[in-house]
Amino acid sequence: MISKLTTLARPRVLRELFYLDEGLAELTSEGAREFFDIGAPMSNPVSPSGTILLSLKRSFLKRNHASFLWASIPDNGGIRSGFLPNFSKNSYKSVRLSFDLFSEVLDQIELLPSECREAVLEKRPSERFCNSIRGLVEESVVEGMLVQPMQAARRIEFCLGADLEISDSDVEAVHVPNTYKGLLGPKTTKFNPNKLAYYNPKNSIMNLKKI
Repeated sequence: MISKLTTLARPRVLRELFYLDEGLAELTSEGAREFFDIGAPMSNPVSPSGTILLSLKRSFLKRNHASFLWASIPDNGGIRSGFLPNFSKNSYKSVRLSFDLFSEVLDQIELLPSECREAVLEKRPSERFCNSIRGLVEESVVEGMLVQPMQAARRIEFCLGADLEISDSDVEAVHVPNTYKGLLGPKTTKFNPNKLAYYNPKNSIMNLKKI
């Protein structure tokens, strides 16, 4: 249900999953925040070459309750940047959700029929889902999810502080470019290596984004 795109240039999360060499470990920023998607990451902007895709279970969010900062529907950065026309730039904080409200939103996703749930996780409009979260989010959020064409209007994201943890039981899969086998190989994983998958970076990671 949870996904994250990252690269070797931002190895904070990777440090929880792999035994990194000394050079990569030194790049870790303890003050950084990490952002995660519910469902597939957004397809725009296009992910850079060398992107690593993490697929995580909801248990990851529960494990990191203490590190939770906020959640948001829609894309919080999109509001701040003025990309979502039905929100003013300074309203980005007003749409943020607490851990408890966010958990209720996730409960509603899990209760959806499979077809509706798939639409939500792929950031497509779902009137049934929107009706189910009325009262949990602002009405302007629901309206935007239904009428705005961009995926950002339906992005469900959350932000954690840098002191996060990932257990093997939280991991669904980790997709790594096959050019990184030497750095991020099966012998370097802190999780079950059977969950490690490689893809050819000549092909877009977009083909892997269905979570």
